[in-house]
Parts: sequence; C-alpha cells; structure tokens
Amino acid sequence: MDLGDELLVFDALGTPSAGKELRSQAENITGKTVKYLINSHYHGDHVFGNQMFMDTTIIATSLTHRWCAEKINWKM
Repeated sequence: MDLGDELLVFDALGTPSAGKELRSQAENITGKTVKYLINSHYHGDHVFGNQMFMDTTIIATSLTHRWCAEKINWKM
C-alpha cells in the first residue's frame, strides 16, 4: 500500500525468499521504502517472510507477536 512517502505491506508470505521478493518488487516498482508490515495472523504462510522486514515496524496482534517470539525466536 502506497502511503505517500513510504510503503505498507500486508503479510510477508510463507518463506524468507518469498518475503524478500515481495519487498524487492514493491520497492523497485514504487521507488519507495517499506516502513510498515502488517501480519493478519500468525500462520506460517503469513509470517515466515517476516525476517526480510525486521528493519520495519511490524504491526500484529499480541498473540501473533507472542507466537513469533516463542515459536520462531523472532524479536518483533
């Protein structure tokens, strides 16, 4: 989603390589930087690409944050 000066991505996809490609395409097409990532929920096909967005603000429910921290050892 184009926010004017920056981008918001909704769900990071299911693998690190898919997340990397998503981010790369979004930034290359728009010439803007991803600033926010929203995780709709904690299922792997929505969060396993998160590691390609660790320099962004990740917005998720407390359950999703907790699940990622406990199960995948990510610091979101």
